[in-house]
Amino acid sequence: MHLGVPVVAMPFWSTALGAQPAVPRAVACLREQGGRVLLGGPEGYEPHPPRTGDAAAFPWHRALAALP
Repeated sequence: MHLGVPVVAMPFWSTALGAQPAVPRAVACLREQGGRVLLGGPEGYEPHPPRTGDAAAFPWHRALAALP
């Protein structure tokens, strides 16, 4: 971002972590600085219920496709 390097973040977290008040602030801060945060929806990763995340199913191709 600040060195001209594109930043794409696609968080892998549970709905419990996503419910924390700091999460929307952190996401907004990254976006305000020019970072792209893929969270939910067809191009991101939906938060999963606690203790059910499947790291092997993480859609890395979506994050790579979001790079300029």
